[in-house]
Amino acid sequence: QHEGPGSPDEARTAAVALGDAGEEFDPLAARCDEHDVPARAVAYRVGMTRELDHAAYVLFQTVDDTTLDVIAQADDDLARALPTFAVAALMSALLAWKGPRWAWIVPLFIVATVIVEFFAKLGFGRGLRLGEILAAARELVGHRYHTGGAFPSGHVARSAFLATVGLLLFPRWVAVPLVAFAVLTFAARLYIEAHRLSDVVGGVALGACAACAGLWLRGILDSHFAGAARMGHRSEGLN
Repeated sequence: QHEGPGSPDEARTAAVALGDAGEEFDPLAARCDEHDVPARAVAYRVGMTRELDHAAYVLFQTVDDTTLDVIAQADDDLARALPTFAVAALMSALLAWKGPRWAWIVPLFIVATVIVEFFAKLGFGRGLRLGEILAAARELVGHRYHTGGAFPSGHVARSAFLATVGLLLFPRWVAVPLVAFAVLTFAARLYIEAHRLSDVVGGVALGACAACAGLWLRGILDSHFAGAARMGHRSEGLN
């Protein structure tokens, strides 16, 4: 069976260690450990997301295919920080060349998805440790880094970010593949059991919000400099 980083076997071990072996085993609940964001873990424990998470888990447990395993593994590699940062840098360069003005800054906000994900999974206490920051930074040169937490999904956040930027700033021939990649990543993270449904939905929300934040800043910069240019033209006219 397709088992990713938080596999059912690992979850079962965690459940035993936590003394939950006497209860009906829930592999998803076993993954809501001390590494999860407290609010996220509480939401799952009290049942706010439990039923949907479990339904998605059961659904993907019924799917097992070698071809899908290969595709999901390829997606796992492509949606990591280094490849997605490279795509964002290329998008920024194209926007700087073709416009609109200040739009090049929007793809760079992919950094925000990483920062929010990092502190959401680690908390500020552990996240501000220099060793942890350096370990995470190594992923930008191809190394793998695992926080231990699951919410939100960084893979989904980055792919959703690129899809949102593509939809809002690029032609359809660019946007459609990025959206397809985001949908694939969403499904793949559930298929390999690396995340719960709520984790990937959180990733979508993070990616979309980061893209919108970039667009908001771009609008502010455009308005500011356009206003300054108009004021300059008026001054020249008076002179």
